[in-house]
Amino acid sequence: MIRMFVGADGTNCDLESQAVLEYSVRKFASEPVEIVWMQQAAAGPWSGWHTESGRTPFTHFRWGVPAACGYEGKAIYVDSDFFFLADIAELWHQPVPNVILLHSPEGKLKTSCMVFDCEKAEGHIPSLKALKQMPDVNGTFTNYFREHRELLTAYEGDWNCIDGGKYESMQDPRLKALHYSRIEHQCHLPYALARLKAEGRKHWYNGETSAHPRADVQAAFNALYAEACDAGFPPERYRVEPFTAATRRDFKYRVPA
Repeated sequence: MIRMFVGADGTNCDLESQAVLEYSVRKFASEPVEIVWMQQAAAGPWSGWHTESGRTPFTHFRWGVPAACGYEGKAIYVDSDFFFLADIAELWHQPVPNVILLHSPEGKLKTSCMVFDCEKAEGHIPSLKALKQMPDVNGTFTNYFREHRELLTAYEGDWNCIDGGKYESMQDPRLKALHYSRIEHQCHLPYALARLKAEGRKHWYNGETSAHPRADVQAAFNALYAEACDAGFPPERYRVEPFTAATRRDFKYRVPA
């Protein structure tokens, strides 16, 4: 069984994103996949975290994966704003020589899609109880692994392609998963904003929005979303009891002076 942990919003704002992620994973997967949604809540493993220092409330949760697995086996972490274009088993079966497989272009750490060897992570990443007491979990462990690159290995294939990257075609075989990262033009927003308006609610993102700069990326999402709804993965499948006390920073991007 492939274990996948997904960081997601806990206020039902990004249901369309969750639908496309799960459908796209299962569409191409050649093996069973177990998906655990990591969402801020009033109780359970994703409750009681200091979330005020993160871009999103679930930013820090990624570092809780090894402890959540009891420091046993392997697990994939991914943000919810992804869709997959290849078999996740290709990533799952890559060896993890150290603690983490991830995308590391030009020495940068891209932690939105990682494979943990949970057993090897013990001693480097502490328990959930300890993580919950830390004021900036993501900053702490991003810096830790930046200083201990011997614990990291780059995976084969592009499983964390930001907004289409330099690929001219979405059919490029090197492109395994697409991360529509910039919040103001995330692919699911046209659907989510319309739904939330009908519900009399607003999205957690309070900045200006725009069309995705690559029409082919949006078109790929649109096609997967339609397929997901037809295949039994509609947004309502992902609705939860919302955690309304989520603490968020101002999400408006600031233009450098």
